[in-house]
Amino acid sequence: QQQQQQQRQQRQRQRQRARPWRLEQRPGRRSRRAAQHTPAHRHVANDRHALTPGSSSSGGGGNSTGAQNVERINTELKDFMISRLREMVLALTEEEVAKGGENAAMALRATATLLVGCREEALARDMFNKALAYARSHCGEQHMETALVHVSMGEAFLAMDEVENSQESFRKALKILRATVGEKHLAMATAYDGLGRAYERAGEHDMSMKNCEKALQIRLALLGQKSQDTARVQNHLAMAYTSKGNYAKAVELHRLALEAQVATLGDDHPETANTYNMLGVAYNSRGDFTKSLQMHQKALKIYKATVGEEHPDTAATYNNMGNPYNGLGDHAKALQMFEHALKILEKTFGSKDSSVAVTLNNIGNIQYNQGQYAKSLKTYERALRLFDKIYGEHHPHTASTSINMGNAYSYLDNKPKALEMYQRALRTLVALVGENHPDTARAYGNIGSTYSHLGQFDKSLENHKRALRIFQVTLGENVIDTGRAYTSAGNAYDRVGDYANALKMYQKADRIFETTVGSQHPDSARNIYNMGNTYLHSYEVAKALKMFDRSLKVFRAMLGDSHPQTVAATQILQSVCGMVAHHIAFLADAADDLAESGGATAARPAAGQRARKKGGK
Repeated sequence: QQQQQQQRQQRQRQRQRARPWRLEQRPGRRSRRAAQHTPAHRHVANDRHALTPGSSSSGGGGNSTGAQNVERINTELKDFMISRLREMVLALTEEEVAKGGENAAMALRATATLLVGCREEALARDMFNKALAYARSHCGEQHMETALVHVSMGEAFLAMDEVENSQESFRKALKILRATVGEKHLAMATAYDGLGRAYERAGEHDMSMKNCEKALQIRLALLGQKSQDTARVQNHLAMAYTSKGNYAKAVELHRLALEAQVATLGDDHPETANTYNMLGVAYNSRGDFTKSLQMHQKALKIYKATVGEEHPDTAATYNNMGNPYNGLGDHAKALQMFEHALKILEKTFGSKDSSVAVTLNNIGNIQYNQGQYAKSLKTYERALRLFDKIYGEHHPHTASTSINMGNAYSYLDNKPKALEMYQRALRTLVALVGENHPDTARAYGNIGSTYSHLGQFDKSLENHKRALRIFQVTLGENVIDTGRAYTSAGNAYDRVGDYANALKMYQKADRIFETTVGSQHPDSARNIYNMGNTYLHSYEVAKALKMFDRSLKVFRAMLGDSHPQTVAATQILQSVCGMVAHHIAFLADAADDLAESGGATAARPAAGQRARKKGGK
């Protein structure tokens, strides 16, 4: 039996050597999930479990105990199998290294990648260092295998959220490949694609688009459109367009990727489901919540059929579904989705994983939107403790959750504490990405809003103007974030009584929203609503009524009659109409009084009666 086993292993190694090494690497699970979660600032449009029907938290007597025993045995069996697999792979790696040659470097690199997937990060780092040292000593610095080690290290660092290290590894790989195989090579496309995703994770969207575009051109030239690798880089490029606010281009690229995957893999493959998820995220970002939900539901159906209910990709899809439900104002359903995702992630990775913290952040957002500010604050605090422990203070997720905590403190009327959290987030973001960065601009915007609540309107205006300048420099004029910054600046100008400049800000925002997301979008409606307030403050009542009516129609169409923003717009429109009717009736009565006292001509009473009738209508 031992001889037969040795012969099988020998044949397997021979087949492995004969098989060409795959240069195009599939993105790691962690990086894909992170791209699909939206733990951004409170609105979750960047940005973050009750049990579902059919599951039970307790149950009765022996059945509950039996289920718990089965779950414990399954967990122990899984841990044992992973442990044995790791031991076998390490043993095979040692065997290949003992033989020497290029296969040894490949084995070390593949083992390190596997260890990252098993979350054995310390052991993976050690194995990558061995792989790099071996490749350099046995293959040379300017060799394909050395470059591929750098590519694999870039993917691993990205999965571990070490973005700067990831970028450095991909750049080293590109330098070697450019000198050895030239620009038009699939390995170059792999490195460009990885570097583009690393830039995207860092929030450098222009650099992300530049590198992903290079990768796409190489893959289109060498592989054509109907290729999985082409589809993947189209998805990555689309994510950068989503971040830049160009949702039409993002949807176009995701749809091209989806067509290729359906044609080559079918409509029931996990890769196809991943693209449905990304397309759903793009639709959600542009405010098309119904289409977003449809895409995520298709992804969920595929994942349930292929990888099962209790899988990280299934959990990521539940997380994604929570966002359009939130956008549609169905907070109860959104909360159900996030809590179901949390249940799967805690069972899979434990309660101290970064994906758990991201989901907690999303749950906090829903609690916030439901007006449960104290409860949301506790949830954010739990997420922040995890982020602080996993990443430390200087990490984008830490900054985002700090901002969300600031929002909760603000609504709990603890404005000084809110300002403290926003300023903490600002320090983190300046240290991470610098002053001129969109995330830094958002932090300034939050600080500006808090100063407004504190009655310090000049400081509020100063911070909103700074945020607007940063958006203009980093993202350009015609993007949705710049439009939102114009709206916020308009609010600040309104509060200092500068209605002329406030209206200029709102009008610029309106033009941006019209060209980026269209007039039937919640952001566009909010801007029009605020413009109506400024017209009202400057006594241009007819224009104010027109703006309120226009915003109300959008809120009803996009969010439904029961959404808080629809209710608020309805109430203010009724209030202004009532106020106008009251003033018309007052003027009519005044005209009648003048006529009765002889201070008006005989024609006056008839005019007063007509005015009163109009006022009543």
